[in-house]
Amino acid sequence: MESKEDPCNHCFSRMIEKRIRKNARINKIFSKGDKILAMDDMNKYLIKEIIKELPVTIYKRKKVDEAFIKKNKINKIATIWTMDDEAINTLKEFITRKKQKKDKKIIKLLNVASDKELERLAKIHDIRFKPNKKDKKYSKIIEHMQQKYPDTKEKLLQSKKTLEKIGA
Repeated sequence: MESKEDPCNHCFSRMIEKRIRKNARINKIFSKGDKILAMDDMNKYLIKEIIKELPVTIYKRKKVDEAFIKKNKINKIATIWTMDDEAINTLKEFITRKKQKKDKKIIKLLNVASDKELERLAKIHDIRFKPNKKDKKYSKIIEHMQQKYPDTKEKLLQSKKTLEKIGA
């Protein structure tokens, strides 16, 4: 969600963290006793901010290591998956009619914030954040749509959630 008047850094940070916290609460992403693997500094930071006193264990790794996951009995993997990734993937699935396989361990905590928003949040909190590389073809389509209809990414995300609820 980008507007012409940018909020101050403090307000911006609160707004993004609140949106991500709400996503985690509504989707019941975290539970007592979870063992979570954060795939980047942004996920680790936000998980700590969201769960506060909830007794969980957080690990950080740059790559998925099956032996490490098994050894530490990790039940959730917080991946770098933003609203941009979600929008591109949704469009790609729609056009190709091929759905990606879902891994129940994978959590997409960041999928309610855009790459730009998370890059700004990273600067504010001095956190390293590098968005995923995007499929250029689908990325161009999404950006074109976003210029014409500013809420395109948010609407694609809402549509995907609605379709998942009805089993389509």
